[in-house]
Amino acid sequence: MNIQVSKDGRRPVVQLCHSRDELARVVSYFHDADDAALLAMGVDRTLLPVRDEWLRRLASELELEPRDQKICYVIWRCDGRSIGHSSMNKIIYGEEGYAHLHMWDGSERRRGLGTVFMKASIDIYIQRFSLKRVISEPYAENPGPNKLLPKLGFSLVKRYRTTPGAINFEQDVNRWQLTTPLGPHTPRAPHNVRIAPFIVE
Repeated sequence: MNIQVSKDGRRPVVQLCHSRDELARVVSYFHDADDAALLAMGVDRTLLPVRDEWLRRLASELELEPRDQKICYVIWRCDGRSIGHSSMNKIIYGEEGYAHLHMWDGSERRRGLGTVFMKASIDIYIQRFSLKRVISEPYAENPGPNKLLPKLGFSLVKRYRTTPGAINFEQDVNRWQLTTPLGPHTPRAPHNVRIAPFIVE
């Protein structure tokens, strides 16, 4: 298997989340974040579920077949260390899902790793859920994902005001959409995502 490395020579590992321990890291990422970090993501701390209840809900999805899943998590590792995750929710099997990305370690941001990890994560989602469309609606004031998504072939559909999720405050979001190889042919930016160049456990 060919292994793609990042610009600084580091090797990324993209892993479908398999355990409660991994999901606990996801839950802790939100609960342990400071107020400024949550605000930048468009998250309202008072809306975060209690840790144990949130973890129980997420873990219940691990036992489901892809056709029945409504949410899915992918863990990002680099040099043997977990440094972030992607998730997909609002999954309609065979149609679409909403993708999210989070780099846990601030020191790893703006190094190009998010693009590398997200490419592989999207391909996992497309194959696992037979998606025709991948949608992402980041907080419009969060520059990170809004700069990254067009690099992956997403097209900006619109900006509008909504409450995007159960843990979010009302906000302006940018709706980005990617038509996958399984969807109808439409002109779009080049997008060639393969699992093969990445280490996938």
